[in-house]
Amino acid sequence: TEKYEMAKTVNHELLAWDHVYLQFDIIENMYVLGEGHSSNPCFELTKYDVETFDYIKEIYTTEDAVLGNFKDKDGNHAFMITNFADPDLKKTNYIEIDLGNANMALIYINGVKKMVDLNNGILKLELKPSEGAFVIPFNLKK
Repeated sequence: TEKYEMAKTVNHELLAWDHVYLQFDIIENMYVLGEGHSSNPCFELTKYDVETFDYIKEIYTTEDAVLGNFKDKDGNHAFMITNFADPDLKKTNYIEIDLGNANMALIYINGVKKMVDLNNGILKLELKPSEGAFVIPFNLKK
């Protein structure tokens, strides 16, 4: 059925990077209102969320987003960012994140791994509705 094929796709995506994801533990969550949005009823129901992560200097999103902050046993940070726009509206979330002194990021989207150079610490992402990216920022000395 259609739902079986969807589940099969998600399972294959997860299997492509679960060995990375499972090295990290969730620490906290952050909720970001998109450009021009003054509230989101779902965000008002949350507890224990934070307004920023230590390594994120600034974040801009065109749509609402949810971020999870992760850390591995060696103290390396990662985050998961998800487009929280209503999927029925089919709005892509255009995101810019200032990661300070990071100059590279390892990113997993839909199970696909890619390495991205950051320009002055800025990561740019485009996430479709309900799409997420797992990001590991780091600094390679040049």
